[in-house]
Amino acid sequence: MADQLQLRGDTETNTDQLVGAQREVTVDTTNWNLRVHDGSTPGGHELVKKTEVGTPVTIIAPFAQAFIKINDPGTGTGCTWGAYDSGTGDMVVTFNAAQPNTDYSVIRNREMYDTQHMIIKSKTVNGFTIEWADTTGTSPLDPVTFPGTFVCYASDPTYTVNVTS
Repeated sequence: MADQLQLRGDTETNTDQLVGAQREVTVDTTNWNLRVHDGSTPGGHELVKKTEVGTPVTIIAPFAQAFIKINDPGTGTGCTWGAYDSGTGDMVVTFNAAQPNTDYSVIRNREMYDTQHMIIKSKTVNGFTIEWADTTGTSPLDPVTFPGTFVCYASDPTYTVNVTS
């Protein structure tokens, strides 16, 4: 006869309170989920069932984004930027994670007037430089005067995610 493994289990209410031993696996007999314990967390860590993962869909998503309205260094989503250089109008943006190539896109918009410029230059896999310029694109005009935003998309901006109802 084959060996049988039976795990400790109880209702959801009781399992929520259980502090199991490190690496112990228990069964929530209300929802029929497994939980892995670490020796200190009440209820352990619930594992997701395949039916709860959802349907994979492809989305287009940026890897970095920032709204800059200061001349000082700052942090955006997936990036940081250095201080504004009033002599050149430049500000260096650095990505949190290097890109595989420089074929990424930087979509940008300057607040107040579309004629105020955010010129993208010096692209590398680690980031780029923004030149903040006036309506002619020849003189510096800082982000405090006219803030701006950018969104960066990878050369292949598609990601597969699981969607549940």
